[in-house]
Amino acid sequence: MNSVNFETYYKLIQLKGVQLFDSFDRTRILSSDEEEKVFEVLQVYKKGFPKVNAHVRIGLTFLTGKHFEDYLDEFVKPLLVKGVPSVIQDLKELYNNQSKVKSIESLLNSYLKSMEKSEKLSESDKEL
Repeated sequence: MNSVNFETYYKLIQLKGVQLFDSFDRTRILSSDEEEKVFEVLQVYKKGFPKVNAHVRIGLTFLTGKHFEDYLDEFVKPLLVKGVPSVIQDLKELYNNQSKVKSIESLLNSYLKSMEKSEKLSESDKEL
């Protein structure tokens, strides 16, 4: 299995009975059952390939709510720590969903407040 190939994950999710894409639209809104199946598949590969972020990136596209927020934190934090300048550009495709935009804004504001207070992105971070 190619752990960085998005199509591999799409096929694995499709095997669980979830069609991620319509023929005309590259994204679609998933039901809560479908979203839970996607989350379960991604969690398996997240544990199996902890250094790969392809599954996390897919989660950002298709998950909502708490699952989205957890994946967002997991995706953004290491990139910010490394100083990757294109972090926000990577999230640009999510800007068409208002709830995701609010989650992004909330997370980044929480990082900012935490940095001002303790020079860490979150209180749970260890000191360097």
